[in-house]
Amino acid sequence: MIASFFFRQVIKKMSQTDMQEKTWNDYFPYEPRKMQIGMIKVINSFLRKRVHLVMEASTGIGKTIVNLAAVLPYAKANGYKIIYTARTHSQMDRVVEELQKISEKTPVSGIAMRGRESFCLNKMVLKHSNSSRALQIMCKHLKTSKKCEYHVNMKDDRRMAPVLRDLSSQPATSEYIFDVSQSAMICPAETVRKVLPSVDVIACSYLYLFDQEIRKSFLETINCELSDLIVIIDEAHNLPDMVNGVTSDTLSSFSMTRATREASRHGRDDFVRFFDTVIDFLSKKDKEMKLYDEKAVDAGIILEELELECGLELDDEFFGDMLDLGETIRFALAKNGKEPRSSLGRIGEFFFKWYDSIGHNDLTYSMEKKRFQDGKGSFVVLNLNSLDPSKGIYPVLSNVENSISVTGTLGDPLAYTLLTGINRLKHTTNIFPSPYDKKNVKTLVLKELTTIYKQRTPSMFNKIVKAICAVSAETPANVGLFVPSYKLLQDILNNGLEDYAPKDIIVAKPGMKSAENDLMIERFKRKSKRGGAILCTVLGGRSSEGADFPGDLMNTVIIVGIPYPPPTVRVNAQIDYMNSKFPGKGRTLSYTTPAINRAAQAAGRPVRGLDDKALIVLIDHRYGQAAVQNKLPVWIRDSIEIISPDPSYVSLKARDFFRIHNML
Repeated sequence: MIASFFFRQVIKKMSQTDMQEKTWNDYFPYEPRKMQIGMIKVINSFLRKRVHLVMEASTGIGKTIVNLAAVLPYAKANGYKIIYTARTHSQMDRVVEELQKISEKTPVSGIAMRGRESFCLNKMVLKHSNSSRALQIMCKHLKTSKKCEYHVNMKDDRRMAPVLRDLSSQPATSEYIFDVSQSAMICPAETVRKVLPSVDVIACSYLYLFDQEIRKSFLETINCELSDLIVIIDEAHNLPDMVNGVTSDTLSSFSMTRATREASRHGRDDFVRFFDTVIDFLSKKDKEMKLYDEKAVDAGIILEELELECGLELDDEFFGDMLDLGETIRFALAKNGKEPRSSLGRIGEFFFKWYDSIGHNDLTYSMEKKRFQDGKGSFVVLNLNSLDPSKGIYPVLSNVENSISVTGTLGDPLAYTLLTGINRLKHTTNIFPSPYDKKNVKTLVLKELTTIYKQRTPSMFNKIVKAICAVSAETPANVGLFVPSYKLLQDILNNGLEDYAPKDIIVAKPGMKSAENDLMIERFKRKSKRGGAILCTVLGGRSSEGADFPGDLMNTVIIVGIPYPPPTVRVNAQIDYMNSKFPGKGRTLSYTTPAINRAAQAAGRPVRGLDDKALIVLIDHRYGQAAVQNKLPVWIRDSIEIISPDPSYVSLKARDFFRIHNML
């Protein structure tokens, strides 16, 4: 890492003559709007003061190009690398697309990262693409045994040199990287690794910085320390939940039988005894607990019970041995061309984490009884959940040169700074005014209707369905219907929407794979040219946050209910934990703000540019409450009108909106 420091000093000296003279104008390839100039000036000011910046700016402002144009001059003049983190592949590719525009004006380089499963040409490896661990091990085996022709070909300078020159000199999307590597018959993943140290901007998943294990490898690959980086966090409201998810884990008894066989084959009778004990323990709990019950447990007491039953000392050495044997099994399977999977190793990972976390007050533990998907039978799982995302975020942001957190749905800036630990750093928050013409976005809040659990009666569902149908009938093309859960979605469908919807309905299913979701979205988009359809899906899913629907692709967004999480052990524990850390703020941080952010994200799906028109219908009277409205983004808050849920009046309001814009 010392090399990166000297490299940065060399770049800084070189910059005295040319790079230092450049300004944001040199990196802005469009005619800048007034608000964009204002945002750039704010970023420039705080960047030079080393103040971490948290911003809410409406979709359509051009946040990506603003961030890049503001940061690039400072980063290049001082030898810093820009890490632009995002949640989805499309957001990462958007960064590179803007860099390509910039490079038409001023030379700049950048790469959009992907996981190894998206950057692999080897069919043997791709057979195991459903498991990242199996894919990684198979890849490593084929490389070390020199059985991957694409990796072997990388020793051929005639193949490598032109590709490396190409990728180092211009911004490259993941698709382009894959194509040029495939043409040269070299490994795309390893090619990217060779290019990363030399590029100006890396667009990647949050995980590259905020997963401790991935970060270590990533920093070594790019030859940087955290202090060499300026980090931009796109759609920053997603970061706390993502980081908590990295630390959390779940274990059921499904893999125990296979793990027992693995242990027997390797002569580990102690592991067999332990697995049998866990199976008996979970089976006993399955008989004792009611279906869907969840109980908080003490991690130490659970291990003590298992120790007494199996007569073994369950400590870090025991579970460490299990981890090591798991790796041995995986590599042996890979060597024989089989899927490198080890249930024994997976169980070792879970219990090593469980043991290692005992005594930590920022984690919670529970047992939960679930039903099989086919509805036949039940099972019990052990849950380990992280409660404090700042534990994974603060150590990163406190060591980078600077950071910019930006989103269109920040809602509550204080909540974000507390959850991430930015409140402990020198920071500032900025909420930029809505740039939209007030005529272009209209938000209707329907009084009296709600999805509060005790009020979910047939009569209430009937009124909700009538409101949905009234709005949909007046919408020129496509409608997006977003609800808190698949259960609630099915209730709405069963209570009349399937029978009375004025347009075709396209329904998302739980557990859909990414490819299936993409096909569903393409089908929905095609419907916009044939009278439109209603896309029925859940808040917080891929379609509510990761997809864009400008123009007729989605004229209207209907959000039914507020996606407050159910009162699980994790949710209640997080509220209590946050209350202990920030008295009186636990419910806001862990319950209210995340739910409203999810609703706001869905509301913004059709508003991708300043000229887009969108009708947003919030079917739940709680959206009319000041406490909720104050956490909505300013561009939604400024467009709200609270109206009667009478279907004829709802129809009139929808019709008026689209007539104003000559869309009917």
